[in-house]
Amino acid sequence: MLRQARGRRTATLQQATAALVMSIILVGACDGIEPAAETARPPTTALPTTSAVRTATTTPPPIPRGGEIVVAGDQEPPTLNPLVPGGDNDIVFALAQAYIPGAYDVNPDLELVPDLVTELPTPENGGVIIEPDGTMAVTWEIRQEAVWADGVPISGDDFAYTLALPAVPRANGPDVTLPEIAAVATSAKSITIHFTEPTIDYEWLFRWVVPRHAVAESDFERDWNTAMWPSGGPFAVDEWIPGESLRLVRNEHYWNTDATSGERLPYLDSVVYRFIPSDTRLLDAISSGDIALAFPPSPTAAELDRATGTGAQLDMTPGTIEEALLFSFGDDNPTGSTLNRSLDYRRAVASALDRKILAAAWLGIEGMASTDSLLAGDVGPWAAYPYDPAAAANLLAAACPSAGRDCATHPPPVRLRVTGNGTDRVAVAATAATMLRATGFAADVDVFTVIDVDPYSSPWDLTIVGRQVTAGHDRLLESFWPFDPDSSFQPMYEYRWASADGGPEAARFLGLLDEMRRSFDPAALDRLASAAEQILADEMVAIPLFRRPTISVLRTDRLAGFVPHPSRADVLWSIEQWYVPSAATSDG
Repeated sequence: MLRQARGRRTATLQQATAALVMSIILVGACDGIEPAAETARPPTTALPTTSAVRTATTTPPPIPRGGEIVVAGDQEPPTLNPLVPGGDNDIVFALAQAYIPGAYDVNPDLELVPDLVTELPTPENGGVIIEPDGTMAVTWEIRQEAVWADGVPISGDDFAYTLALPAVPRANGPDVTLPEIAAVATSAKSITIHFTEPTIDYEWLFRWVVPRHAVAESDFERDWNTAMWPSGGPFAVDEWIPGESLRLVRNEHYWNTDATSGERLPYLDSVVYRFIPSDTRLLDAISSGDIALAFPPSPTAAELDRATGTGAQLDMTPGTIEEALLFSFGDDNPTGSTLNRSLDYRRAVASALDRKILAAAWLGIEGMASTDSLLAGDVGPWAAYPYDPAAAANLLAAACPSAGRDCATHPPPVRLRVTGNGTDRVAVAATAATMLRATGFAADVDVFTVIDVDPYSSPWDLTIVGRQVTAGHDRLLESFWPFDPDSSFQPMYEYRWASADGGPEAARFLGLLDEMRRSFDPAALDRLASAAEQILADEMVAIPLFRRPTISVLRTDRLAGFVPHPSRADVLWSIEQWYVPSAATSDG
């Protein structure tokens, strides 16, 4: 469960339930999300994950101002500009949040929340209107106080200029194709876009907004890579030393204030982000006190144990890649006698798996959270199916006679196919197979390497895949691609439950997907997605296991106000709220 804390851009938060971008992530594949290789993991180790807790008082003490914080991650940006080629990656997005504003931000619950605008447009608040001719008008109202670092107001013209940039569709989310825009109207503090047909894709527009007055006469792709236009965020770029660090300094014209105290933000004078391309070196720098915050991408339990042993605080926030188990519903199953189409059998598999232990097997670290949802969030309909070996045995006993099988003498075979390019998913699969065998399944693990075979070009039985989680509704439909016959992901078509089952629940599920395709209302999409997810849980078509952790290691004696975030692209989202603790300030 995410900790609740004061974070960046907290005024007028509109709930916009996060959507999943479901894509198969093969360990070791060069897709820009997973590391190319993983080191072997030691046995599970328990690590302290305590966090500093402030004592509640009637009048909280003032937050100290000033000072510099040094943080570090493993990547260096290829550019400072997220709207040019090379800019669409995690480290560029993370750093850009300090100096480039946008219409919205993404909070730690993976919800879209307002940043530059007073509220996010929806049909409920009048920001989205369907005209009598079937076109759709969407209006963004810009905060009156929002200005650039040179004092020029952030305006509707800035939004319109950003909209016209060639790079915008790519930077606003992969594969987003907007309907034709019929007209754009701007004012000093608003922009209205008229689309020729309704679309939910408007949500992703204006992740970043560019100052027209500063860049209109420049070569946008050439001039803004190592230098940056006037900031609209809490900090401005001061100096980039390639191979070493990026220094950010306070934007003295930053327009936002602390929602609790009303104080102007940010609190710090400056932040230095160092580039340290090694988990070991990152954690050594934390242990020595050279840095106050580190984002190690794939540390070992032993490395984390050493760092926390020096007083550092470990946070393992459920991240944006979820591991889930899928059943094949095809006729050509490699086991030769699968019971996958039996609901009791699938529920038996679910009840036999302790998802918390499977989560711990990923990094060999106890305390990782499991998940009960295919959508963003840790709590969902799979909570009704907890780990229960006795229930698993009873369900298996009920499933076997209906299939004409004596499971006591011939345990049902389970062949769990996983990628073998790294050790973590193999460890999870091996742990799952052990649990299944203990409950009466004849389970084994089929390990393959990505470079050797397409995992879905040949028949499979069960598999564990990684699914990427992002915020917003525009790609919510893709949350359900493994079960949707109309999905464009063809290799798994014959194995999809909805096309293989053909029962009333499958028909109802497909009807919900059709409604989602026609909807442009975030609230309606939330309701439809929740109903579709409930069907998948009741039918046990898939089993969400856990979300891989986004790890941060913090020295609370050096930095306060930090709020962990699931996405590595948003780890600096609370940067305007960071401050140096009073004790550290008084110690010099």
